[in-house]
Amino acid sequence: MFEYFWDGERLGWVPWLQLVPNYVHRPELQFNQILVPTVDTVRTTWILDILVKRQCPVCRIIDSLDGDKRGCETIFASEGHS
Repeated sequence: MFEYFWDGERLGWVPWLQLVPNYVHRPELQFNQILVPTVDTVRTTWILDILVKRQCPVCRIIDSLDGDKRGCETIFASEGHS
């Protein structure tokens, strides 16, 4: 169930893995700025994006060492939230 999502355009179940972009290394970034896309980061970003666009309250507990924090910061910054 968690490995697939419903694609309304294709009218079928699609693996999250198909949405994970290839990692492209950017040597100018510092280590703590690197975010390697994974199924978990893509899935979490997708869900948070929908909730924020619909103005639903979101409370996400993030471990300080968790890479998902960067994805959350990106979503909230793009929507004008902090």
